[in-house]
Formats: sequence, structure tokens, C-alpha cells
Amino acid sequence: MEKSYNECYICGIVLNEPEHYLTINGEDFFRTLVSVKRKSGAVDVVPVRVSQRADGFPNMKQGEYLYIEGTVRSFDNKQNGKMHLEIYLFAEYIYPVDEKDTDGYVINSFEFDGTVCKPPVGRVLIGNGDMKYIADVLVAVSGTKRSFYLPCIVFGRNGRYLSSLKVGTKLKLRGRFQSRNYIAEADPSNEVKTAYEIAVSAYELNE
Repeated sequence: MEKSYNECYICGIVLNEPEHYLTINGEDFFRTLVSVKRKSGAVDVVPVRVSQRADGFPNMKQGEYLYIEGTVRSFDNKQNGKMHLEIYLFAEYIYPVDEKDTDGYVINSFEFDGTVCKPPVGRVLIGNGDMKYIADVLVAVSGTKRSFYLPCIVFGRNGRYLSSLKVGTKLKLRGRFQSRNYIAEADPSNEVKTAYEIAVSAYELNE
């Protein structure tokens, strides 16, 4: 399998101590959450997974402000008998930075090559007197051993265009990791859940 281009970079605060969740051939893997600010002041929470052998792993501590570089990946998580696609940043390089040195510059960037693997779905949201067009596009990104399926959300005229693409179309995408809270309409408990997705800001057809 030919590996696709897949790079991501974030700067943010580690929200909790990394939790051990897996050991493979003596290599331990951990997971945590990192808070990344937007220019607006809103916050995106990024799920991060990391090997103990990653460059800079000892810096991965609760409360630390870090620059993290890696790839975006996904897995199917079975909950209550249903499969849910979850995405995360797999960290490869971790560096401590002084938040003051970033001078308010927001670092939350993803770039990857992928293939549309499901018919895109476009919809119009109406709120506060405004109409906003949104397209949901599922993109497959080839890894070394398997493909990762990444849910992307695209706004405005870019969304209108991408919603017309056929399965199999190859793309170069740029954007940021986004989190949002929601309450499922069919959930009588009104439990607040969090969705993670890639908010696409730019694209190119990759012929």
C-alpha cells in the first residue's frame, strides 16, 4: 500500500495525564486530550495518542504547553453495540514551548492527500437569520499498513463544490482539527457528546 501524505501540527495545553491503553511488542501507548485555542478564543479539544518511544514523550504531562507534530488517524470504536468512527492525532514529535513565544499565533494545521470514499452529503443550516451551506465528506488516507477514514466538514462554496464530487476523487486537503459538542436527537437522556472532525479550509484536486 502506497502511503499518502499526512501531516499535522498543533500547539496547546495537555488537559490530563496520559493514560496507558495498549502495549504491542513491549512498546507502550498512551492517550490524552490537548486544548488548542482558536483566534476567536473558542477552544478545540484534540485527542492525542502517543508511543513511549516518540521523540519528546517525557514532555507529555498534564498542564504542559506543547508543540506536537504527527499524523491524523482513525479507528472504529464499538459503543452500545454500534460502531463509531473516532479520529485522533498520533504524535511523533513533542516539544515544550513558552506560550508567550507564540505571540498569539494559533497552530492547528492538518494537510493530507486522500480519496473520497463515500458520496458527500450537503445540507443547509439556518440560524440567527443566516443560511450556511455545509458538506460532510469522508476521505480515506492510506497509512503504512491500513487506510484511515477521516470525516471532513467543508463550508460555503467549497462545500457546495466538494458535495458534488464522486467516490474515488483524489484530493489534497488543508484544515484544522475541530471539536464540537452536540446532543443526539434520538437520545432521551440529552447527554452532551463531543464530535471530532477536520474543518477543511482549502483543497486541490489531486489528479
